[in-house]
Amino acid sequence: MNVPVSLGEDRNLLSRSELLISLPGHWFDADERGMPLDGQLRDESRFWPIALLKWLARFPHEFDTWLWDGHTIPNRDPPVPYHPSTRLSGSILFLGLGPLSDNMVLELEDGGLIAFNTVVPLYGDEMTYKLNKGSDALLKKLVSQGVTDVLDPNRPNVLQKRGLFGFLSKS
Repeated sequence: MNVPVSLGEDRNLLSRSELLISLPGHWFDADERGMPLDGQLRDESRFWPIALLKWLARFPHEFDTWLWDGHTIPNRDPPVPYHPSTRLSGSILFLGLGPLSDNMVLELEDGGLIAFNTVVPLYGDEMTYKLNKGSDALLKKLVSQGVTDVLDPNRPNVLQKRGLFGFLSKS
């Protein structure tokens, strides 16, 4: 990736990254039609997270930039949901969130480094919150609301609180 020169020697660590997304265990279970996995991958309601990973992997090369911990990437401008089955419309990257949290950097035999960034899909106002308050503040809200690295396309928005009688209100 094209890491800014201003980051100096850290460029070696920041220039190579793998992107991870954790899908729930049932994501590719046989559906009610008994559709096999290869057929399910043609179903956009199940394929959009994989398409997201593919798009994010190409992003630094197509735009001559880099992606790293705390970066948010909207789905188009203005952001639109990834699929009609969800309202998630952007993503944030977190270094070391999820199954590789203790091993977020892999050192290669040639001395090169590869970092592992977890992709966490977000709602539009969560992306705005991150831009205004920072990725650490957003991460705290996500964790406090029980959001993990495992994708839940219908998870509650962490910026909305349930008030009296279960109605939603902005926090």
